[in-house]
Amino acid sequence: MERLWKFVKKKCLDNIYYETFDEFTSGINDCLSRVETDYQSELDTLM
Repeated sequence: MERLWKFVKKKCLDNIYYETFDEFTSGINDCLSRVETDYQSELDTLM
């Protein structure tokens, strides 16, 4: 879980300003929805 959260922070939250909490949660949800497709190879090395 911690490795996944670190990955999400790196990919979707670092250096990105979300003006509202809804935009922030949307950014996290978007990143998590792409874990099994776009980020699969990168996550395989972490897990």
